[in-house]
Amino acid sequence: MTDVPGASTEPSGQAAVTEPENSPAPGIASEISAQLAGLVDRPVEEHPEVYEDVHQRLRNTLSGIDHV
Repeated sequence: MTDVPGASTEPSGQAAVTEPENSPAPGIASEISAQLAGLVDRPVEEHPEVYEDVHQRLRNTLSGIDHV
C-alpha cells in the first residue's frame, strides 16, 4: 500500500481525506471524494458527466492557486 500525504485509511479500505488548514479551497478534496464515492450508486452511463464535472472543478481550483 502506498502512503498518500494528507490521507488515512478508513476501516472500509477507502482513504479519508484531510486538508491543510491553509488550503486555498477548503473542503474541495472532501467534496470531490464524496462526489466520486457516489458513483457506486449511479448508472455507468452517468459516470462521464461526473468525471467531467470533477475535472473542471479541480482545474478551476488548481488554476486559482496561482492567484493566491
